[in-house]
Amino acid sequence: MPPSPNPAILQRFSPTREGWPSLVNRVASIGAPRDQAEYRELIGGGLLVPGGQILRGARRPDAVLYNCFVTGAGTEEGAAALAARVTGWTRLGAGVGVNLDLVAARERDRGGSACAVIGSIARSQHRLWLEGTTRTATMVTLSLNDPEIVAAARILAAEPHFRHLNLGALVTDSDLRDASPVLDELARTAWATGNPGFLFIDRIQEDCRFPE
Repeated sequence: MPPSPNPAILQRFSPTREGWPSLVNRVASIGAPRDQAEYRELIGGGLLVPGGQILRGARRPDAVLYNCFVTGAGTEEGAAALAARVTGWTRLGAGVGVNLDLVAARERDRGGSACAVIGSIARSQHRLWLEGTTRTATMVTLSLNDPEIVAAARILAAEPHFRHLNLGALVTDSDLRDASPVLDELARTAWATGNPGFLFIDRIQEDCRFPE
């Protein structure tokens, strides 16, 4: 078996600092028996690089092999509970995407704000990184018509402990036809800071084969 094509793989995804042949064998062993030899050859030669959670967790007890989770936030879930749930998944090494439309509307009805909910998630994530947990991607999403989406984008750009989050603006086909001034403002912010991203939600729903 050739040496690791990328030593950074061992450094990041093998906390026990196992050797490259051991990592390859461990990861290949979770495949179907008839495919394991081929997996060992492909992974060992650098032609196949599984997701980080598979590299880190294969054949290890209680490991989570999914790289990403997508979740909703219910109208009855408070900001602190939502932040704890999201951070619980990122603590396992997984990325998380969460839509905040329902919880943001509920918080505003109670005198709160979407920005406060995002702040709760950001602070929870920041504490996690200070503990030394491997950093993953976390995205919060809001519809383009949310009254706080521009403020949320600006906060993510301005507040240091928000840098662990990405903001996704859910843009519909009608938003594009209407040439929304909010969309224009967000595009300027994205150009300057990298946030928000734009999720063309009608196209996503049209193409997605998994309605849930």
